[in-house]
Amino acid sequence: MPTIGMVRCTVALVALATLLAACGGGGNGGGGVVQTTLPNPTAAPVPAAVVTEQRFVRIGPCYFCSPNALAAARVTIDGESATNFDVGTDSTVLATGVQTVTSRGSISTSTTRFESVQVSSAIVGRIEALDLARGSLRILGQDVRGVGSWISAAAWPNSADASPPSLRLARLTVGDRVRVSGDVSDDGIILATEVHPPSASAPDRVRGTIRRIDLATRTLTIGALSVDYSLANLEGFPDGALAAGDRVEVIGTATAAPSGLRATSIAYRDAPLAIATGVRLEANGLVERLASTRLSPGAETGTARFGGHVLRLASVCGVAAVSGLPSTAYARALVDGAGLLQPLPGDSRSCQLAPVGFPFEALVTGAVTPLDAARSRFALAGLVVDLPPGIAWVDSAGRLADRSSARDGDVMRLGLVSTAVPGSMVASTVDRTDIAVIPPAGARIEGWMTGSPQRSVVTVLGRTIQMDAETRAGLRGCDSATGTLTDVSPDSFPGRTFAGTQIRWIVATIMPLADASWRAVSIEAYQDAFCD
Repeated sequence: MPTIGMVRCTVALVALATLLAACGGGGNGGGGVVQTTLPNPTAAPVPAAVVTEQRFVRIGPCYFCSPNALAAARVTIDGESATNFDVGTDSTVLATGVQTVTSRGSISTSTTRFESVQVSSAIVGRIEALDLARGSLRILGQDVRGVGSWISAAAWPNSADASPPSLRLARLTVGDRVRVSGDVSDDGIILATEVHPPSASAPDRVRGTIRRIDLATRTLTIGALSVDYSLANLEGFPDGALAAGDRVEVIGTATAAPSGLRATSIAYRDAPLAIATGVRLEANGLVERLASTRLSPGAETGTARFGGHVLRLASVCGVAAVSGLPSTAYARALVDGAGLLQPLPGDSRSCQLAPVGFPFEALVTGAVTPLDAARSRFALAGLVVDLPPGIAWVDSAGRLADRSSARDGDVMRLGLVSTAVPGSMVASTVDRTDIAVIPPAGARIEGWMTGSPQRSVVTVLGRTIQMDAETRAGLRGCDSATGTLTDVSPDSFPGRTFAGTQIRWIVATIMPLADASWRAVSIEAYQDAFCD
């Protein structure tokens, strides 16, 4: 079952004991007693500890960002010092550190030490418009599309554990000033993973691509934002001048006119990220090609923007084979002496781009109907599902693919987040699948059940699932003591009293009903949130 969080290491402690043995006595023909002492067995030597260190750089959502993990790290948010408690687990970061592995024979333990964590906001400013159905905002003229739990009106497991908890879209209003973490696509759309209140001293800022420049009025446009750069300092531009198509970060003050900004500084953000030789890179984010031609086996290098950073890739990393960019993806690589990303030793496919999605409330599998030519909105089991640009579209072989290939009736498995508008969903993952859903007009749903359940009704994704006598008789529940599924009596369903957010995970086959609810054809499992 999908969970949100970090990987915890379990360290095994092995105690070595020296075994001593003695053997004694017997008689001889002279009647005397002879005592024989055998030598102690030789104790096995304790293997010498072998310690190796590997420096790393991590780009992407900060799933490892617990306050304890970052306790010794230098933390900054938009260049300002911050505490380890200020970084959310879905914040987009650039983190550096060292992983130390200590081996004794076949036993190894590892520790990870983060040295620095840099949070760079995608945008900071006042909300100009809200679209609850699509889970989106407009800030400083930019289209901010929400991904992850912050756009949902539902209670999520462990949501209270986030540090700090992100703002909920349904609680925001036009005029609120917010700081958004996420990735910015070349077409100017921001995929927002978290939204937080900015610090009191934080200026307005936006990352994006310059669309037009008017040299006479010294203004430029980023999305629908008009920027007055007449008094701005320019930082890092290769030839000292702005150009249309440059990826930049603009800092300044919003003007009284809608979608206007008076810039105090503009920084160039298209330079390749400098990473030292031998450093291991783990990157997770929106991937876009910068080169006009694809990488090929004959090409020595290529470049791609990954999670907001420009990376130089060796051709073996296989960006050429990806047809679905821009897309959210994951890669691991080692930096060589020329600053190129190469596969990790012994893992030739490690720097291939692997699809990656965002957290979701439920997985729904069924036949989809595209609702627009761009394949950005689908109907599925009575739901209307929006697909933000850049969400990974995965083919049946598990590779990144192009969403334009979707056809009416294709069976897909979508990771969904409910919005504050009933029946409207946002997809965080999309998989083509060969799973047969029976009956064909129905769907298979795996998700967090929310609300206070009644004996014959549960709620998932904001919709009720009605159960008849047959489905109630076939219920199975989780035995928390053993971690296994057992039969559940209909009279005791749903079992114990729920505490806190009242959440459990269910797997069911459902049919849409005319009243916008679902009927359970079967409930294959009824599980505790932490019972597999």
